[in-house]
Amino acid sequence: MEEAIQIENPHILIFTRDGELETDILVQEGDNYRHFAIMITDAVRHIADAFKVDESLVWLWVDKERYHPTSPIIEVKTLSRCRENGEKRGEEA
Repeated sequence: MEEAIQIENPHILIFTRDGELETDILVQEGDNYRHFAIMITDAVRHIADAFKVDESLVWLWVDKERYHPTSPIIEVKTLSRCRENGEKRGEEA
């Protein structure tokens, strides 16, 4: 078993603004893609529990979306990159 990965101050926010779906990801120093993969896995488990369905049903739909996306990623901008560039997003604006 691998050493546990500590996730501190995680931040993934998915919402609509002006009719468009937005996803804000706050990347902290020391974070990498594995931290966020763990959070997504945890989210799938919580979603299954919230809807009282087997986790495999949620993963089925995740896989369907993963292999056949219903919408493209239009722009990638993490909050940490915005801060580096002096930009403001969402509540910070």
